[in-house]
Amino acid sequence: MDYLNGEEGKLFPRVFGGTLQSIKEPFNVQSVWIKINRYAREIADEGSYPRSQFLYMGRFARANLIAYTVLYDKPSLQPLLKPKTQSDDEFTAELERLVADLSKTLYPWMSPTFKSIKDIQTHFQTIPKGKPQEGIIFTTGKWHFELTVHAIMTLRKVLNCSLPIEVHYGGPSDLTPQMIKAFNALPNTVAIDTVTNYFTSETKKFGGWSLKPFALLASSFASVIFIDADALFFQDPHTLLHSATFAKHGQVFFHDRSLFRNDPVEWFRGINPHHTHYASTLRYMNGLSWHEMESGVVVVDKRVTGNLHALMAVCNMNSKVERDEVTYKKMHGDKETYWISWDLLRVPYSFVPTYGGTVGYKNSTTGAICGGLFHTDEHQRPLWWNGGVIANKHHNKEDNL
Repeated sequence: MDYLNGEEGKLFPRVFGGTLQSIKEPFNVQSVWIKINRYAREIADEGSYPRSQFLYMGRFARANLIAYTVLYDKPSLQPLLKPKTQSDDEFTAELERLVADLSKTLYPWMSPTFKSIKDIQTHFQTIPKGKPQEGIIFTTGKWHFELTVHAIMTLRKVLNCSLPIEVHYGGPSDLTPQMIKAFNALPNTVAIDTVTNYFTSETKKFGGWSLKPFALLASSFASVIFIDADALFFQDPHTLLHSATFAKHGQVFFHDRSLFRNDPVEWFRGINPHHTHYASTLRYMNGLSWHEMESGVVVVDKRVTGNLHALMAVCNMNSKVERDEVTYKKMHGDKETYWISWDLLRVPYSFVPTYGGTVGYKNSTTGAICGGLFHTDEHQRPLWWNGGVIANKHHNKEDNL
């Protein structure tokens, strides 16, 4: 992945490289390719892997991404990798089989909605003229219905945001028919039953935060802005798609506030022993915060090969087996699964360069600011906050009846 990301054994370390710098002997592309190909072929032939061990998931997903990149994005590398005993057509056919088998092993839930990862990427790269390329999605249920309606109406009436909106929900019991009708009546908004219509083998087992990455993947938009139901903006969120952060790698992540719960750093090093130079700069890796990412707003361009593969790895980390056995024990919900998946696959990513604050009211006794997590844009201008306008969104409204 260092080589494919442009490091190529150069003297100066790259932000997302590092492994090649530790190799003493000259880097031999073909010999490394043969090792990776043999390893990936063994796993593909087995058709399964230990799903609760993310070290293996990362290795297999990287091997799949390498083969996919050589097959579709950088075919000029194929003569460098092809054995002399194979014809060009035989080598291409072998790559196609490897990618197909590895994808089926890693992401069996993508069928029957999509036939392959290439099918997914082509779908987003060839959206018909007249259909929206960019849009906003929410995930919600009955508990957050009012918050979601309020967030959408704020975007439309206060910020004059014209981006189309999809509201994804988890099956017929997640929203009442009246709620679905209400969402569909909002301007340029449609409610989508993600569980019934997409990736049913996995999303039907959804719980809590786990539907979010699947909704990101299922959304009809190529460039998609995910927004939590209780997130409100100071600016039109469309500006995120024109930001320098998004232009860099086709994604936008926001830092969480500095919080401490347990120490996951050694676990992270265990599943990602060759993490990127960029990961080494994060608070998470330096004991300054064990919560690195706020997933209340996530922006992804699914047309970018690396982003698409990384997003599918995020879905895996939020799947039933993975989240019950590992993910939600090691982190708070889906939050860290985004940047960790990008790093596991060595796909370039970046955070908005500012950190979180608080928006709310001043406590008269302590002088502290109490309220929601507040974020600025890359120019330190107010952008959005999480928590809505309700002092306590967890308060049971029925207590007041």
